[in-house]
Amino acid sequence: SIDVSELGYIGAVNEVDNGEGPGGAPGAVNTSNGGGAYGGDGGESSVLNAGGSAYGSTTNPVQLGSGGAAGDGSADGGNGGGLAILTVTGTTTIDGTIISNGGNGNIGGSHAAGGGSGGGVNITTGGLEGTGSVTANGGAGGDNSNDGGGGGGGRIAIQYTTGSTTNLTLQAFGGSGAGVAEEGGAGTIFTKSTVQTNGDLTLNNNDAARSAESVLIGTSTFDTLTVASSSNLIVATGTTMSYTTLNIADNGILTERGTINFPSSFTVDAGGEVRFDRGRSFTNLTVNGTVSHSPNTTTQEYILNLNISGDLTINSGGSIDLDEAGYR
Repeated sequence: SIDVSELGYIGAVNEVDNGEGPGGAPGAVNTSNGGGAYGGDGGESSVLNAGGSAYGSTTNPVQLGSGGAAGDGSADGGNGGGLAILTVTGTTTIDGTIISNGGNGNIGGSHAAGGGSGGGVNITTGGLEGTGSVTANGGAGGDNSNDGGGGGGGRIAIQYTTGSTTNLTLQAFGGSGAGVAEEGGAGTIFTKSTVQTNGDLTLNNNDAARSAESVLIGTSTFDTLTVASSSNLIVATGTTMSYTTLNIADNGILTERGTINFPSSFTVDAGGEVRFDRGRSFTNLTVNGTVSHSPNTTTQEYILNLNISGDLTINSGGSIDLDEAGYR
């Protein structure tokens, strides 16, 4: 194995301190705290203390994972995952493991710490073979009377000339949140062969029950975008994302606050959800899955405002669902 787990920015030792790193979770006294971030946001604690915010490059990750915030007593936050940059002229064969996972949040008194985020794995290679695994999972939040949030998933990028990622297991799950704390947001997995124009981006959060968000940073174009298994990819205000093929049918959530190059006649696939957090116009909109907007907190920030010049079709099994999307 190549194992750089828990070798990134350290988790906080004292409740008042933030976890270390650009996505370190903010600290708060006499309470459980959130998870560190990298590819995905850190999960909130069970008492709604925030996790860290995502950062770094989707296509060329060159940063360490960040630490979770501490709980009370000896409940240190989990460390972030480390960073492995592998540049191989020949063939990379992975039949073992490459691991850059975050550390779990610890348990002290009654308030648990947040998990550390997954780290980074960045591979550029001539050939690519093997049946092994590459993981950059976030660490779990501590489980106590008050629970810590999970660390966000890390970032994996694999660029290759020949071969395939088909037989590899690639994971950048957010860490689990104990009790009612949030799981960390899904990390990012970017793969590109030289025959592709832009490469593929995949987010998968292992069907987490209460997943934090994953925010796309910077304008991006992908051949195939897959958002699956309770991942929530947010295209932030001021950001533009383009894709050729969109896969959200496996319980994925895609949130538009910036600009996504949806076709003028767009279909929301069954099993998927699109949240329109800004005003949007379509010629025709067909809903086989779910259309919504993001939940609000203390101010009215998100509403559903669609302008359809042609037909709006909500098929059997499809819905416009705004349940619990008002004020917290």
